[in-house]
Amino acid sequence: MPELIAQTLSVSTFEQSILHEISHIATTAPAFTWAVEKVQALLQRKAGLKLLLVDLEAASPLAKQEVQQFLAVPNQAKLLYTSALRDKGQEIGRLVAGFADPPLSPEAAQRLARFLGEQLGSLLGRARLRSRRSGLRQELEQLKARLDGRKTLSRAEGLLSSRHGLTSQQARAWLESQSRASGKPVTVLAEQLVLLHTRAVRLSA
Repeated sequence: MPELIAQTLSVSTFEQSILHEISHIATTAPAFTWAVEKVQALLQRKAGLKLLLVDLEAASPLAKQEVQQFLAVPNQAKLLYTSALRDKGQEIGRLVAGFADPPLSPEAAQRLARFLGEQLGSLLGRARLRSRRSGLRQELEQLKARLDGRKTLSRAEGLLSSRHGLTSQQARAWLESQSRASGKPVTVLAEQLVLLHTRAVRLSA
């Protein structure tokens, strides 16, 4: 009986060490794919992992084929689990983990697959949030650039109107014709025109 208790404690400690390493990888990963590769290498080395598929959409024929190939390998005790990738309770994907002759019990391997789904799901959720934030920043920067360009263009049209008696439409048409002739964007020409005017005003002051 003491040997059985010691053996159970040893397996539990071994399992906990793997869970801890998975958690460390997921919380310090610079990218989702990097974490998947690191976790895969870890579980191959320590838990007999032979198959790890991460599916962010519907299951693909290729994934089914890989599962069939894994199950077809003879003379191995196999454990195959499907686990949800979860972020804040929401399923955002699934993973398939296949173990061959694992040093873990079926219950421990199942807990491992479930924990892996939770950790990778949380990481994927954070990565997507960063991506959305980055996309929003880019959109705001592009919007600001467009607004600044319109202001500069409007100011350039005003300068042409006041100096040469052109209407706003005539000023825009002149800028567009100069843009075609020079190959430069209208906003660039408008910015140059405003800059020249500002320098002229400073010199005359």
